[in-house]
Amino acid sequence: MKHKLGGVSGFILGLFYTVVISGLMGTVIYGGLLLLKVFAFSLLAFGAVYLVSLSRTAFKVVLIFLITAIIFTAVLCLLNESITEAILNEFEGIFRQWQRISVGLPVDFDTSHYDEVSLAVITLVASVAVLFLLNRHNSFYVLSGVVFAVFIFAWFMTLIENRLLIVIFMILTILTYIGKVYRQKSKLGLVHDDLPLGNMLLYTAPVVMIPVMIAFFIPKSDYPIQWPWLDDRINNVITYFEQRFNYIELENFSLSSVGFSNEKTRRLGGPVNPSNIEVFKVKTKNRTYLRGAVYYWYDDSTWTRSNSLAQNVNDTDVNETRKGWKDIPVDELFPYETEDDMEFLKSLSNGELDMLLFPSYSIDIEIRNMITNNIFLPLKPIMPILLDNNKTMPVYELDGGIILSDRRLRRGDRYHLSYIQPMYGETLLKKALNYSDNLYDNALRILWNKRLEIEQEYLINLRENEPQDDDKTLAELELLSQRIERIEALNKNSKEVYGIYTSLPNDLPPRIGELAREITQDLKTRYEKTTAIEKYLRENHAYTLTPDYVPVDRDFIDYFLFDKKEGYCTYYATSMAVMLRTLGIPARYVEGYVLPPEHTADNVYTVTNNNAHAWVEVYFEGFGWLVFEPTTIYAGTMDYKTVSQSFPAGTSLSYLDMIEHYRQSQSSGQSVPVDLTPVQDTEKNNHLILICIILGGIAIGCIFINLCIVLAGEIRIGRAKKEKSVLIRYNRMINWLSLADYRLLPGEAPREFAARIDSYFDLSPSFAAITTIFIKVRYGNKSVTDSEADMVRKTYKTLKRKILKEIGIKRYVPLRIILLGI
Repeated sequence: MKHKLGGVSGFILGLFYTVVISGLMGTVIYGGLLLLKVFAFSLLAFGAVYLVSLSRTAFKVVLIFLITAIIFTAVLCLLNESITEAILNEFEGIFRQWQRISVGLPVDFDTSHYDEVSLAVITLVASVAVLFLLNRHNSFYVLSGVVFAVFIFAWFMTLIENRLLIVIFMILTILTYIGKVYRQKSKLGLVHDDLPLGNMLLYTAPVVMIPVMIAFFIPKSDYPIQWPWLDDRINNVITYFEQRFNYIELENFSLSSVGFSNEKTRRLGGPVNPSNIEVFKVKTKNRTYLRGAVYYWYDDSTWTRSNSLAQNVNDTDVNETRKGWKDIPVDELFPYETEDDMEFLKSLSNGELDMLLFPSYSIDIEIRNMITNNIFLPLKPIMPILLDNNKTMPVYELDGGIILSDRRLRRGDRYHLSYIQPMYGETLLKKALNYSDNLYDNALRILWNKRLEIEQEYLINLRENEPQDDDKTLAELELLSQRIERIEALNKNSKEVYGIYTSLPNDLPPRIGELAREITQDLKTRYEKTTAIEKYLRENHAYTLTPDYVPVDRDFIDYFLFDKKEGYCTYYATSMAVMLRTLGIPARYVEGYVLPPEHTADNVYTVTNNNAHAWVEVYFEGFGWLVFEPTTIYAGTMDYKTVSQSFPAGTSLSYLDMIEHYRQSQSSGQSVPVDLTPVQDTEKNNHLILICIILGGIAIGCIFINLCIVLAGEIRIGRAKKEKSVLIRYNRMINWLSLADYRLLPGEAPREFAARIDSYFDLSPSFAAITTIFIKVRYGNKSVTDSEADMVRKTYKTLKRKILKEIGIKRYVPLRIILLGI
C-alpha cells in the first residue's frame, strides 16, 4: 500500500488525530479526559493498524484472519447457546451503558468493563478512519470536519471544553495543512529534493506549537468579548421577532407547556430555558400573581390537577375573606385576650378591617402571543369577568378556582375585573392569622351551647309559667341559628379543603415530614409554622435554572431538600406545599405568571414566559386561601402594607393607636399610604445605597492616590539638587500652561513666552524671572542660589492654583496627577 504520510511524521500525526478523537469520546464515556489511558489505547490501536497498512500481504492476512474469526464465532454460536447468550449479553451491556450516557438513565450493574470495550472499539474505528483520510490527498478538509463534529458532539454531551485536545487539534490542523501544501508543490516539482516532508514538519512543529500553546494557556477573562451596543441591538431584533411571530398554543396551562419539566412525563425537575415570548400586557396598580393551574395531588415526583367542573369556588373564597369572621363570637371565644387584642378581634369581626387588610383593585389583561382557553387571574377574583366591550365573559370554573373561557382567546383579546389583594406585609394581617386555628369548630361549639341555653331557659320559663317575651326569644334564636348556619357552611367548606389539600402519598420519604416537624417544633400556630417553612426554604437552598435531573429512583422533594439543595420555583413550591401537608396544614401547588418588577408610567406590565412561576397557596379559616412565596429570588414580591407603613421603622404601637390613626386618616379624607412596592424594592434601595458607597469609596480612593502621588513627587523634588528641582518645576509649569491653552507659538523665544504669560497672570516672582533662572541652568550649566530656587518654588505653587481655576471642571478628574499632570 502506497503511503503519503511521510514516514515517522505521518505516523505521529495520525496517532495524535486518533488521540484527539478517542479522547473526546472518552470524555463522553468517563465524564472526563483520561489522557494516559486514551494515549495507550490509541498507540496500540493506531500502531497495529499502521503496521498492517504498510504491507499488502499483512493487510490480506489480517483480513483473512478476521473473516475466519467471524465465521468460526458464528458456527460456535449455532452449536452452543451459552456462547450466543454471552455475546448477546455483551452487546446488551454496551447498549445499556450508552443508553445511560445518552439519556441519563441509571443502571444497576458495573459499567467499567463496557467503558473499556467502548473506548477500545472507538479507538480502533478512529485509527482506521484517520489512516484512510490522511492517506488520501484531498481528505484534509474531511478529516478536519469529522474531528470538529466530534468536538461538538462531546461538548453537547458533557459541556466539557477539552482545552488540551483543542490545542492538539489546532497544531495537527496546521501541520497537516502544511503537509497538504507540500504534496501539492511536490507534484509540480516546486520542492527541493533535500527537504523531505518529515524534516519540514519537524522544523515547523515548534514554530506552530509555541504560539498556539501561548494563546490557549495564558490567563484569560471569564467573560467573552462584549460589545454592549451591538449586543443590545441584536437582542432587541431577536426579541422583536420572537415576540411578534412566535406564540404558544395550549388548552390548559402548565409550566411544563412553557419549558419547565418534561411535558410528556410531567415529571418535575431538570434544567429549564424559558423563552422570551410575550404572553400578556397587564394594566394594574401593583404587582400580583396570575393563576393558571392549581394542583391537588403529589405522587411519584409529579403533580396532578383536577379538571372537574365546579361552581362558585372563587366566590366562596372571596366570601370567606370578607365575611369569615362576621359571625365569630369573639368575646366568648377569646375571653383572656388583652383589651388591645380584644378591640382588634372585634374590628376584625365587624368588618372594620376589611378594606384595610383586603382592599380591592382592578386589573386589565390583554392576550399577546398565546392561544388558550385559560383565563389568567389573581387569587380572589371578584366575578364576573368583563370583556373589552364590558359584556360578561362566558366562562366555566374548575376545582381550585381556575377559570376557563368557552372559546379560545387569541392575540388582542382583552378582559378586566376586580380582585381582592391581601396586604401580606401588614403586621395586622400577620397578627390576625395567628387566631385562625380551629376557628369554626370552636365558634360552633360556643354558639351551639348558647342556643341550647336559650332554648332550655325558654322551655323552663314556659313550663313554670314565668313571664317572658316570646317574640324576642324566638328572634334571638332565629338570629343565632342563622349565624350557626353560616359558620357551618364555612366549616363544611373548610373540612373539604382539609380533606383534599392535606393528602400525601403513601411512599413519601418519612424524613420530609421529620424535617418539617423539626423546623416547627417550638411553634404553636399554623401561620407561624407556615412562615417558618417558607423562611427555611428561602435561606437554605440556592436558586438556579440549571439543576441536575433528579434520578428516577429518587423522590423529587427528598432530592432537593437533602442532596442538591438547588433548583427553581417548582422545587421550592413543591417542597413547601408537601412539607406543610405533613404538618396537617392545607396547602396547594399553583402555577402561572408573576408580574415583572418593571412597568410603564401608566402601570402596564409586559409579561413573558420568563415570568412563568410556581408558588404555594395555604388555607386559613376565616381568611380563605393566601399566597406564600418560598422561592428565594421572589421573596417579598407582594409584601404590601397599609397601616404599619405610615409609622417609622422600629415603631411599636398598640392596635388601638394604629387603628385610631387609620380612622383619623379616613375621616379626614386622607388615605393611609399603601406600599405597593414590595420588600424587594427596599432591597433595590439597599443595592443603590451600596452602589453609592462603592462609588464614593472609589472617589475617595482616587483622591487618596492622587495626594500620595503629589506628595511623592514633591518629596522627590525636595531631595533633588537645586538645579534639577528648577528644571523639573519649570517643565511642569510649561505642561500646566498647555492644559490651559497657553503654548509657545512658532518662532517664539522663551523670554517672549514668559512675558506673554506675565501679561495673563499676576505672578510673584514673575514668570519672566523664573524663565531667566531656567535658561541659566538649562543652557548655561550654572548653579542656582537658595533664593533663586525659592523663587521658582513660590511661582510654581502660585501658578498651580491659578491653572486649576483656569481648567475648570477638569480639576475634578479622578487621578488628575496621572491623567493631567497637575
